[in-house]
Amino acid sequence: MNKFLICSFLFSQWALPTHYAVFNDSYDLAANRKIAQGDHQKLNWYRLEYKKLAYDNYKECGLPKNDYCTQPIKYFWREIPVLKGKNEINIKDFPRIFSPGTHRLHAAANFPKIDPKPENAIEIVIRRDNSYVGFVSELLGLPFVFWPRKTGLGYHQTDHRLGADCVATLIYGQRRIGHKVPYVAPQGLFKYIQPIMPIGDSQPIKLGDILHFGHQTAVISQDKEPIGYLNGTDMVIHAYPNVIREDQIKDLPYRFLAYRVYRWKIELNVID
Repeated sequence: MNKFLICSFLFSQWALPTHYAVFNDSYDLAANRKIAQGDHQKLNWYRLEYKKLAYDNYKECGLPKNDYCTQPIKYFWREIPVLKGKNEINIKDFPRIFSPGTHRLHAAANFPKIDPKPENAIEIVIRRDNSYVGFVSELLGLPFVFWPRKTGLGYHQTDHRLGADCVATLIYGQRRIGHKVPYVAPQGLFKYIQPIMPIGDSQPIKLGDILHFGHQTAVISQDKEPIGYLNGTDMVIHAYPNVIREDQIKDLPYRFLAYRVYRWKIELNVID
């Protein structure tokens, strides 16, 4: 069984580790020994959350330049009351808290004095399974950031699970399984995908297929009856409007726009 250490100190930039888990697997979280030896009743767990604003790198910075400009994401600490007083936690026991997505935590006897920033929290990344869609699910709950890009520290915002827009969300999953797909705009995605044609009035699909609406994209994450064919109860992961989330197709605010279904050429073994 793996054990994660939730540290209470201020570390240098991005020194705190990232831990990866599959949903419903058994993993332990352990508070730093210095805290655990104190009064457990005073031990509190905090989640790093972001303010739900319209993060737009293009509006803030214009076209990408060498200055690596990004709009700052505003964060805050929120206490997790159900974990109060616990110096060790198995994430499998709290599936509603540790659902698929990226979770950043901090344990302390009192409200954290350190700044609410990703580099001051332990990162626990939980995916649904080991499929392409499973890796995409690691982004659930993160903020929508229009035109995510590299920062001055040299990492890409989406690769480090800080935020993504609609198309970066889809590309992240391919990059996580080792495919060298660059981050592009929705129109730039056509180089890497191929249309799946309808059969009569039915549209064949499989998990991981892409719904391309022109300026908006989504990935099919759950295939409901009738299996193998697109319908309104199928689920997609998408970034809209301020968060990366999973919704039924019939509930998408842009569902009335024209779209086509595409499949990754990687999946079709098509090489340009």
